[in-house]
Amino acid sequence: MADSPADQALADRYAAYLGVCNAYDFDRLGGFLAPDGRVGGVPTGLPAYAASGVRAIEPFPGHHWRYRPRWD
Repeated sequence: MADSPADQALADRYAAYLGVCNAYDFDRLGGFLAPDGRVGGVPTGLPAYAASGVRAIEPFPGHHWRYRPRWD
C-alpha cells in the first residue's frame, strides 16, 4: 500500500514496467529508461538493456518478475 499519491504513482509505474518485462517485450522498455541511463555504472541504451533482459530469462523459461513491497 502506498503512503502517498506519489508513492502510488511510482508503484503503478513499476507495475507497468514489470508487465512489459513479464510479457518479454523488452523492446518496449524505452518508455521506462532515461536516455543517459546506466547499469552498473556503464552507459546503457535500450538495445543493450533489452538484450540483458533476454539473457536474464534464457536460463529460466517462464520466469516472471513480481513486485515485493519493502518491509519496514
